[in-house]
Amino acid sequence: MLFLPSCQLVAKRSGLLLRPAKATGDDSCPLTMLYWDFLMRHEKFLSKTHCMSMQLKKLTRLDPLQCKAIQQRAAHVRGACCSPASAI
Repeated sequence: MLFLPSCQLVAKRSGLLLRPAKATGDDSCPLTMLYWDFLMRHEKFLSKTHCMSMQLKKLTRLDPLQCKAIQQRAAHVRGACCSPASAI
C-alpha cells in the first residue's frame, strides 16, 4: 500500500507555511493541488471504488474556475518534475 503524507504533516515537519485547505494560490499546498488533480483525471476509474465516493462527491462541489486553475497548475508541476530535462 502506498502512503501519501498529508499537507499538514509535510508543513509541520518541514516548517513550510502551507495552507492544507487551499488547492490554489501562492500559499496553497502542492500536495492538495496534486491530489485534487489526480481525482479529476481518474474520476471515472475511481468512481467504481466505493471508498472514494465521499472524496468524489467533494470534487463535484469545487468551483469550475478553481478546477481549471488546479488542472493548469498541476500540469505545470507534473511537466516540470517529469520532463526529461529535469532528470539532468
